[in-house]
Amino acid sequence: MFSVIIPLYNKERHVQKTIDTVLNQTFDEFEIVVIDDGSTDKSLDIVRNIECDKLRVYSQKNRGVSVARNNGAKKANYDYLLFLDADDGLMPAYLFGISKLITEYPQAGIYSTNYYNYKSRFDALIERPVPFLPEKGIVDNYFELILEKGAILASVSVITRNAFNKAGGYPEGMVNGEDTFFLSKILLTEKLCFLNEPLYFRTYDSDNRASAIYRPADTDVSLLDYLGTGVYKADEYIICYSLGQVKKLIRSGYTDEAMKHLELIRRYTPKHFFECIEKKAEEIKMLKNLPYWRHKGKRVTLNYLVYFKDILKYKLKIPIDGFW
Repeated sequence: MFSVIIPLYNKERHVQKTIDTVLNQTFDEFEIVVIDDGSTDKSLDIVRNIECDKLRVYSQKNRGVSVARNNGAKKANYDYLLFLDADDGLMPAYLFGISKLITEYPQAGIYSTNYYNYKSRFDALIERPVPFLPEKGIVDNYFELILEKGAILASVSVITRNAFNKAGGYPEGMVNGEDTFFLSKILLTEKLCFLNEPLYFRTYDSDNRASAIYRPADTDVSLLDYLGTGVYKADEYIICYSLGQVKKLIRSGYTDEAMKHLELIRRYTPKHFFECIEKKAEEIKMLKNLPYWRHKGKRVTLNYLVYFKDILKYKLKIPIDGFW
């Protein structure tokens, strides 16, 4: 029923645990397809040493996570595709919970659950309540909710093969934000079914987080291409998301690329959103005028502060939630 597709690149510290969480599922109709993206550490050896009939391993030259996921989808035997990063993991009832959703809501194109944030250095699962979402069922106002409440989905979702093919797969050449792009593109035409129970975990301190530094995409595709679909609040979300990309480029030192992207947003955006763009443009101008070392220094400082907070909370067990 499920093909669990794991793109792998230099995750020797995590990949064994990730695969173990899949093998420990209470629902057993699944396969695991690992696509190694040219790992240079011991990741591939670790996976090849796992003896399991449900596991198949393939290798490719380093071409990025989107290419690995798309190749995994081509190798998959089942029609429900679960894309799982090699440092994340499933709770034992994940596949069973999704299978129940599919039975009750077969009209959906994407199925997902709530999740834990995981701090692997401290072995800490952190709850993430989303009371604004239903206990289970179809989410009709996804773009409205994400604008008002923030992130709902992470990269771990089950996508029907039909929805995957209609969306054209993950955007190859996009080095940051490929999950957001792909899931948003699917949700412009497909229904989301959500189970408000944390049934997977997302690791925040893995060995090689691609999102640590934002970089320009080596592709012409953009969410701006999907303005005007008529989906409620989708245009507003696409514009806000795209302006956020501009800020990330500036903070990562790619000012020229950021300004080109801002002009692209102005060119594509309907006139009734111009006021929103110009307000954000003032913030972008202020960011642009700051030297790069200020942005880098802020990012490093914040990372150290978060790490210090985690030591206090998870290692020393000091209750600091009301004081930080």
